[in-house]
Amino acid sequence: MRTARLLPALLAAAALWAGYQPTYKDNLTGIDSSKWKENGSLSAASNGVTGNGSLISTVAVPTGGDYDFGMTVHTAQQGACTGSYSLYGRSNASGTTAYVLTASNGSISLYRVMSGAWTLLSWMPYHCEDGTTMRLVVRGNTLTFWSGPNAATYVDATPITAGQPGVGISSSEGDTIANVQIGPIDYAPPAPVAASSVEVSTAANRVDLRWPETAADANSAGLDGYIIYRDGVYLGRTRTPNWLDLTVFPGESVKYSIYAADQHGPLSAPATVTVQVPEGLAVSAVSGAEANLRKPEARTTPVPTGPSVDQREVGVRPTGSYWGAQARTSIYSRGI
Repeated sequence: MRTARLLPALLAAAALWAGYQPTYKDNLTGIDSSKWKENGSLSAASNGVTGNGSLISTVAVPTGGDYDFGMTVHTAQQGACTGSYSLYGRSNASGTTAYVLTASNGSISLYRVMSGAWTLLSWMPYHCEDGTTMRLVVRGNTLTFWSGPNAATYVDATPITAGQPGVGISSSEGDTIANVQIGPIDYAPPAPVAASSVEVSTAANRVDLRWPETAADANSAGLDGYIIYRDGVYLGRTRTPNWLDLTVFPGESVKYSIYAADQHGPLSAPATVTVQVPEGLAVSAVSGAEANLRKPEARTTPVPTGPSVDQREVGVRPTGSYWGAQARTSIYSRGI
């Protein structure tokens, strides 16, 4: 089992599906029994479903057990969330085996539920309020969920392999869930960044990379930024087309690989750029007293102490005059 890694997402929750075509949409103003298997006690109204229970979809998703889905939370007081709200991934009809992403006002947590036994996989701080959008992407053994502008990705070593998406709510305050969208996964990678388009600026202790934005596949939910490697080692992810590396050493040669990342997981082919970091500033030869100060023994000699050494500190009075050792005062007054 691998732990979650926090990753910055490219889009805010309000625009998660911009340009993406879901397979199924439902505002949940009514519960269509031909599309949902209902569990618990739920009721529908003009602003969505309320109560305590879950709805597991019976609509087939073109990409099987892989899908991108989510919903919107509406609070009765149009403020902070008072209940808990859930997305079910790869669920059986009763929801007793599933991945469950649950949001409350303080956190958003991903669980694996097996025959009713819950195991926490990952979580993030989460501020839930009226209009909050929850989203979960299930692809192979990888699950990605969003919390505002941030996302967490969890890779499950023993994944649940099949099942349907679903939604759930537990609220006694009249909160509702609505605007459910379920769509396929796009497995096509984004367009790669052209290596020739990467601009490089260097100094002895930094490398600044910039490149033109690239595009996601036409059927995708959008880009999830860019992933940067240096000499085969992961450096990080950026949501903007630039990267500043402050961990290089003067004179070394480094190779960067830049991948465009899709929200559904695929990566583009890398743009590979080799950069020669310049040497640091040359230091001229010195002599005399300055050279002695640079000797190792000069740097490690302890500060003398004892009765012959004036230990009093020197400071400035509010009037501007100095206080402390008179010998030091005379030095300051002479400007030495």
